[in-house]
Order: sequence, then structure tokens, then C-alpha cells
Amino acid sequence: MAARCWPCRPPCCCGRRRRAASPSASPCTTPPATARAPRTSSTPGPPSAQAPPPPVIDRTSIPEREDIHHVKTRTTNSPDPDVVDSKLLTTFTLSRENLQSIRDRVSAAACCLRGAGGDVEAEPRNHGRRAHLVFATDLRSRMEPHIPDKYLGNCIGTCFASAPRMDIAATGADGLFAACAAIAAAVDEGMRYDQGYWDRCREHRAEVTTWPLSVAGSPRFRVYDVDFGFGSPAKVEIVSVAKTGAMSVAEGRGGCSGGIEIEVGIALSPERMERFRRCFRDEVAWLSS
Repeated sequence: MAARCWPCRPPCCCGRRRRAASPSASPCTTPPATARAPRTSSTPGPPSAQAPPPPVIDRTSIPEREDIHHVKTRTTNSPDPDVVDSKLLTTFTLSRENLQSIRDRVSAAACCLRGAGGDVEAEPRNHGRRAHLVFATDLRSRMEPHIPDKYLGNCIGTCFASAPRMDIAATGADGLFAACAAIAAAVDEGMRYDQGYWDRCREHRAEVTTWPLSVAGSPRFRVYDVDFGFGSPAKVEIVSVAKTGAMSVAEGRGGCSGGIEIEVGIALSPERMERFRRCFRDEVAWLSS
């Protein structure tokens, strides 16, 4: 496991972008299927690669519910995440060896939630309270009618995992099982669309009294493969996590084919960051033993 940490500072150039065509917005707004562009050169001669077909830009591909704004504003009762000026933004890297050793025991998402348990561990105020994790799932392949593969836009649903905080913070296999069970149930519910889907969304939002841990990005976005003509990025950071309190997840710079490497980013105060670092290190060591 490798980790790097530096204070959060305003970037020299940033942008904010939202889409109305999806039930929620993903911080990574460039899907891999549509983000790749051939590298170009100013040298005269034939191009090194043919341009890919243009993306599909059709906002009618995914009709938006008329009541989606009303549902979101009516059920939002959770406070804003902690705003701390001295937050540290750290990237934790799960190497190929780390992932190979834990592959048969836990998924990357469960590892994130289990690691986050270190932030609530051994705090009396957590007795009787629940921890919540919100993450997105890609629904393109499950849409009817089918969404074009080159559709430029998000098509995601929300998975909502919930479990007692003390169960997740438990040491050893008990805490790991609680995290895995909560995430498995969330995935099963999030991928099942029926008449009660929106009712469940409202119920989940209503039960959240503290800011939930959310996941920004995905290892499947393959952000390090994006090339707009001046090379692949040297480092990708989701800077919004410093404000939203989310945990960013992406494939590592070594690639994610076959689960080679995963980067996990989070912004916390120095004290909480040190506690998270210790818990993350101990959990990875335990899972690898």
C-alpha cells in the first residue's frame, strides 16, 4: 500500500459540470467509450489513426422524471459535510500484490467501507447509529430500449448501503462480513428496477441524518486511458472530494486490466487522516495475511 498526502489548495484552473440527463451526476464526466481521441501531430502526412465515430448526443435517450427535482429537494434532510480549511487530500494505492491477495476475500468497494470504519471505531456516540454508503452503478446495459454504446452522458443508478456503525467497526471477520453484506444488499437492490424503486430512494434519503460516505468515480472509467492529443494524464485527482467528503476511486496509473492497481482518494482533517491511514494500513495487512 502506498499513500501520498498534501494540503488541499485551490487549483489554478478548474471547472464544474453537471448533467440533467441522469439521476445523479458522476464526478468523472468523460466516459471511456467516448473520451478517447486519436493523437494528432503538426507534421504533414497521413494521420496515424483514423478518428473514431462521433458520440451520440441525444438527451431524449434517457427521459428525465418530471418529479426528480421535487423528490431530491423534499427528502434532503442531511447536513452538509464537514468543511475544514486544513484538510489533507491523500491518495492510497492498492498495488497488484494487494489486490491479488485480497481478491478471494473482499471486493474493492467493501474494502473502502471497511477502512472507513476506522473513522468511527471505538467512539461511544456511534452506539445505535448507522453508517451509510452511496455509490453509483452503470445501468446502460439494463436500459430498455437499449442505450447506444456511444451515448455521451451518464446512465447510472444509486446503490445505498447501510449498516450499524459498531458492526462495521468490529475487528476481524465480523466487521468485514457486515461491510460485505451491506454492500451486496445495496447492489442487489440498486440493480433491481420495479414500481417501488423511487419509493425506496425516498425512504433511503429520509433515513439519512448524517452526511453519508459516497464514492466518486469508478475503476471502470479508465481515466488514465483518456488522450485528447497531448498524451495520457500523469495523475488524476477528483478535487471535489475536498468539499463533498466523498471517497474517490479510480484505476491506478499502472492500469486496471485484471485488477492491477486501484487508487483511493479522500480528504480529511490531519487527525482523522492519520486515524484513517492507520486503519487502512492495518486492514490491508490483515486481509493480505
